[in-house]
Amino acid sequence: MKDKIEWSDKNWKKFIVEQRKRMWLPDTIEKLAKWLDLKQGMKVADIGCGLGYLGWTYWKYFGKNGSYIGVDISEKLIKEAKELSDDWAKNCKVEFKRGDSYNLNFEDNSFDLVMCQTLLLHLDKPEIAIEEMKRILKPAGTIFCMEPDNYSNNLLAGFSSMKELTLDEQLINHKIHYYKFKGKKKLNKGDHTIGNKLPMLFHQAGFTNIDIRKNDIVRFMTPPYEMDFQKRFVKDIKKIVNKENNDEEEFWRKSIRKDVLAGGGSKYLLRKYFSLVEKRNEANLQKTLNLIEQKQYFSCRSTNFYAAKATKNGNDFKCP
Repeated sequence: MKDKIEWSDKNWKKFIVEQRKRMWLPDTIEKLAKWLDLKQGMKVADIGCGLGYLGWTYWKYFGKNGSYIGVDISEKLIKEAKELSDDWAKNCKVEFKRGDSYNLNFEDNSFDLVMCQTLLLHLDKPEIAIEEMKRILKPAGTIFCMEPDNYSNNLLAGFSSMKELTLDEQLINHKIHYYKFKGKKKLNKGDHTIGNKLPMLFHQAGFTNIDIRKNDIVRFMTPPYEMDFQKRFVKDIKKIVNKENNDEEEFWRKSIRKDVLAGGGSKYLLRKYFSLVEKRNEANLQKTLNLIEQKQYFSCRSTNFYAAKATKNGNDFKCP
């Protein structure tokens, strides 16, 4: 039975809103637009659009005399996306509609570009959504999907001024995330390692000209900590230290607990993990703030996030 996520819930909504705004650097978006050969006047569909951030991000490359249609399962998000689009949809026909990625309510061969971001990882059957995106693409049209490998991301420690995890602590962390992502699959929450599987999925769906890029964003902390993401890092740590996020923390703990147990992990492992998190937070967070105030804190970490594209073969055209 599917463990449904209500994306308009305040915690999930905050997660997708904050995350999607900051997934790609502006110069990377420029490079991706050129890589995709975006042109003014294109007809574009955004599947799993949320609040329409892909439209907001790319409309200037295709929007003049073009069109954008955002599709999402959440009626609440669609309603808000329509309101937000008034701020960015200039010289572009924009529409939002509720829809199911497994059964898109569009005619065959309708769009020049069909795109999605952090959609496929949440689907029990991503291959069906990819087939649907292919169906509504025009012959020689482009599919563009951006998805992470969250399992690897949770194991990438990176570097920081704090004492690194011991081997035993790393093993606890590794086990938790192994069972967590295994549990997500069992709960039909999708495959959170899907990012580096995109070329295979495109090939299996019959696409050609398959290509993939990796996000080049790197989060780092060096004095004077004046970049936006560095300021957010300091703000988030202060919230934890001051216990301003207790409700949010409990929300994510419940989610982790459910996934880990579904994946075969034990309550004993969960207790060890949460105890480890609490001890390290207690030992490190105030120290981190002190080092930041002294301009002595450093860190550097990247993530595995992929952008993949492919072309619908012209021979796939279906005569009416």
